[in-house]
Amino acid sequence: MINRCSLPLKMNRELERNRNRSEATISEQLNSEISVIHEESDRSFANSHAYVRDEWASVVSFRPAKRSIPKPISLS
Repeated sequence: MINRCSLPLKMNRELERNRNRSEATISEQLNSEISVIHEESDRSFANSHAYVRDEWASVVSFRPAKRSIPKPISLS
């Protein structure tokens, strides 16, 4: 004969174990996804930084040379 009180307790324990297992699995999956997002973000930032650095270098290298201001002609 099954004790009526022990059945809900067993079910609650089993539900709790399943919930803990599910939470651990979900947490692991989310952490994995977050790691991928961080890696992609870091890579994107590095690419953007390299692009800006290269563009800045090309702008600076093509900057016109400084022109000296001509001295006024002396009429004396």
